[in-house]
Amino acid sequence: MAGTATCFWQAFPEKTNIEIAQAIRNSADRYSNPDNHYGYGIPDFESAFQTFQNGEENVAEVNSIYPNPVKQNSLLQIEYSLLNNDYKVFINDLQGKTIQEYQVESHENQIRIPEVTPGIYILIIQTPTQKTIHKLIIR
Repeated sequence: MAGTATCFWQAFPEKTNIEIAQAIRNSADRYSNPDNHYGYGIPDFESAFQTFQNGEENVAEVNSIYPNPVKQNSLLQIEYSLLNNDYKVFINDLQGKTIQEYQVESHENQIRIPEVTPGIYILIIQTPTQKTIHKLIIR
């Protein structure tokens, strides 16, 4: 981890250590929901590198996803800050199989939940430089 962070600093000498640490933290798979056991999770160094390479220091951050739990065939709101690009949303079952995929334009902030078996699903929001993962309960 420290070695890769040092490589970032060498590749982007104009960035501060705080900016590099934040980009790596933002790329982690548990960034939106850290805990005391796993912290921010596993960082995606390629995504963090692309953030600097593309000049997008301000990465998208999920503010809220509601309602959760959500009913079948209803709308799910996705509130993002700093989202300027189109993005994809995937609903996966717990085995990782994609149940539904959406291509969402940057000005849109809702998706319609499909009619599926009620239960726990994985909601993945993917931008050109970042991926966030959330638990979604469908009733």
